[in-house]
Amino acid sequence: MKKFTRAEIEALINTVGTEDDGTLGASIDLAGADLSHVDLSGLNLSRANLDDARLCHTLLRECNLQGVSLVGADLSGAICTDANMRGGWLRWMTCQGTDFTGVDFSFALLTSTDLSTATFGNNNFRGTELSGLTLPPGGVAGIS
Repeated sequence: MKKFTRAEIEALINTVGTEDDGTLGASIDLAGADLSHVDLSGLNLSRANLDDARLCHTLLRECNLQGVSLVGADLSGAICTDANMRGGWLRWMTCQGTDFTGVDFSFALLTSTDLSTATFGNNNFRGTELSGLTLPPGGVAGIS
């Protein structure tokens, strides 16, 4: 599992896509990467492949993760506040103590994940496929 720094991720983003067509950072393949304890706040990782990545205690505040694939990723302790995860593939994740406050999950596939210790609030679940989830005690607003 390769360990990455923020500088290495920024360099990858700058080699993929263009600002002109809005695809800067799109389609980066970081499957299985170790991004734990890295501050990735505000980066454009739209449509990135983060399957099986290790994102423990990673800062993902205000990240553009639209269309991201996080299948099997470990987000334990990650801070994802106000991130955009619209249309993402969010399955079989580990989310112990993950902060999803303000995350936009609209039209995502959010399934087969234990969210019992995750934090939510002010989320958008419009059009999201939700199944096989273990929710925190008291549930999550927007998920019935």
